[in-house]
Amino acid sequence: MNNNYNENKSIEIFDKTIKRIMNDPLIEITINNKNQLGYEIEKKLGIDKNELPIADFFGIEIKCVYERSIYPIKLFSSEFDGPNVMEAKVLFDKYHDTKNNKETFNHSFYGNKITKLSNSIYARLYVDKIEKRIHLLFFDIYNCCVDNAYWDFDTLYNHVKNKLSNLAIINYKYEYNGDKKYYKITRYKLLKLKDLRTFINLIECGIIAISFSIEKNNNSIHNHGTSFSIKRENITKLFDIQ
Repeated sequence: MNNNYNENKSIEIFDKTIKRIMNDPLIEITINNKNQLGYEIEKKLGIDKNELPIADFFGIEIKCVYERSIYPIKLFSSEFDGPNVMEAKVLFDKYHDTKNNKETFNHSFYGNKITKLSNSIYARLYVDKIEKRIHLLFFDIYNCCVDNAYWDFDTLYNHVKNKLSNLAIINYKYEYNGDKKYYKITRYKLLKLKDLRTFINLIECGIIAISFSIEKNNNSIHNHGTSFSIKRENITKLFDIQ
């Protein structure tokens, strides 16, 4: 069985399964977890939930999106390649905000914008197509670069290739019956990644954002990860509709 047949077969199985779910009764919300619908879909596809850096179902990554959501779609997470092994922690220690006894670093970065971190520090992304790296540069009030964290193109290409070759966007809404709340799938679409070069270009022009979030509360550190995301209205700039 060749790879193309495998991909076509997985798309066929996925398509039939989602159509069957859409004809089923509503899915009751029984746990306080925004990923419950995704877990239910994976269960019906016969796969276990996982946090692996590969697509959910034989080359298809599944994203459940609330119909009225205003938030970008998270594509994947990727920690920095350098210059330090724990670069996110290093940057948090240097540039976090302190408020209400809670230390936070919660910012998004775009290739076409400057992000102000404080009155003395700002940051911006720089895409270096010669060295094949994406740099997150930090500058002081004198416009001197004081920090340079980065991701290698190869690292991001591996994430994109393993996670996003095929993307399924499943839209849903909520319905109520008495005091019970349910998911209702309203529509879905299957998308095919354009190419890896497009992914880098969309970071450079500010279409794909990179967000970095860490919190420290009572000496407990919670790293939410470094995520790459895109707004819903821009999704077809990265993918073609199948």
